[in-house]
Amino acid sequence: AGTPVWIATDTWSLNKNLRKLKGIQTIGTVLGVAQPVIQIPGFQNFIHSTGSHMICKDAKGNCLCNQAGNYSNLTPEDIISSDPTYSFPVYAAVYAIAHALHNVLQCEGGKCNDIYSEADWEPVPVSLCSQECNVGYAKKQDGIHKCCFTCQICRTGTFINITEDPYTCKACSDTEWSPEGSTRCNLRLVEYVPFTDPAALGLMVIVGLLVVLTLAVCVLFAFHYNTPVVRSAGGPMCFLILGCLSLSSISVFFYFGKPSVAFCIFRFLPFLLFYTVCVSCFVVRSFQIVCIFKIAAKFPKLQSWWVKYHGQWVVISVAFVIQALVLLIGYSSDPPKPYYDTFWYPDKIILNCDINLKATSTSVIFLLTLCILCFIFSYMGKDLPKNYNEAKSITFCLMLLILTWVIFATEYMLYHGRHILTLNALAVLCSLYSFLLWYFLPKCYIIMFQPEKNTQQHFQGLIQSYTKTISQ
Repeated sequence: AGTPVWIATDTWSLNKNLRKLKGIQTIGTVLGVAQPVIQIPGFQNFIHSTGSHMICKDAKGNCLCNQAGNYSNLTPEDIISSDPTYSFPVYAAVYAIAHALHNVLQCEGGKCNDIYSEADWEPVPVSLCSQECNVGYAKKQDGIHKCCFTCQICRTGTFINITEDPYTCKACSDTEWSPEGSTRCNLRLVEYVPFTDPAALGLMVIVGLLVVLTLAVCVLFAFHYNTPVVRSAGGPMCFLILGCLSLSSISVFFYFGKPSVAFCIFRFLPFLLFYTVCVSCFVVRSFQIVCIFKIAAKFPKLQSWWVKYHGQWVVISVAFVIQALVLLIGYSSDPPKPYYDTFWYPDKIILNCDINLKATSTSVIFLLTLCILCFIFSYMGKDLPKNYNEAKSITFCLMLLILTWVIFATEYMLYHGRHILTLNALAVLCSLYSFLLWYFLPKCYIIMFQPEKNTQQHFQGLIQSYTKTISQ
């Protein structure tokens, strides 16, 4: 190994006793760094003049200096020849204090002002590296000295308590908030749509109107059950559709009030389950319309099988069972729960329902698939007889359904306040009213005000006219 090299500060590189230590020569090369020795003007004269005037004595009569030690045996020569690395810093400190007092006391010509009566101590400088921070600011230490720091304002959602820790901005809890530069946190405002909200009351009235209208349509269809309009609309299937539309509207009531686990479940379950039955009925109706006019002649066996085994009810039952099982499995594994949304608004908590996408995506995808099939079948019947507008009515209802949820999805991305629940309930109602108003009410109008079109001869004439048109 090579010879070590030491870099010594002046506290021990100029120490005379260190050189006399035994074996000091074996430690290696020592490079001493020291300030140049400066002769202090008048220092030797001062030591010689005070050496014979030591009057401090202890109880035993020993002559002492003004420190806790017996230095009476020291001669002026001992003090003068001592290590200058000790004497000069002491001199420099005393010199700085003396000049400061000289300036403060306004000493001139060997005279100073009275220290008690005339000295103004306010201008005495304070030994601070940095000024104190303003309220709401935290200290960020610069270097090793705590008195040297920069001030940083506490961000939104944090606060500073200078009595406990002036250096750290602490975060508020999830139920609290604070603006920038705060010294405490405030409670967030909890928001949801209560049942007494005007928008909620209005939507619940619309739900009641929906139920009344569906009951009225059911009564009207029951009295005219054997007429061509009712039979072409689906016959007994119409009552199932109208009943499921009413049951789907139950979901609307659970968008209001403080959410709970039960509220969150019934907010989605009735609509997803019973609306699936409605859409599956329209899938069957669209398929039957296309089958009667276009497929029956080419595939007679398919037509006979469909009639023999009541294919429409098989399809509807299978769709209902699949959706019910999917919802039961999804909600059993991870049901929707109340969710405290604190992300979008710093001073608010929006109460909502947290939906597990894995648990609910399958049911939504299944319902969406049925809507796509319904749209395909109904669009295939767009060139059917002009007055025979079953397929056209279904297509128009589906277009309204798609438009409704596209608008809601856009609003959901742009707006995150409590009334997003109101908009969601409105989207559900629009989905229900789209079929009620644009599929059933036109048929009610024909039954009530155009009875001449609700005859067997009128429908047979439409079919014969269409058959002649496509044969040409």
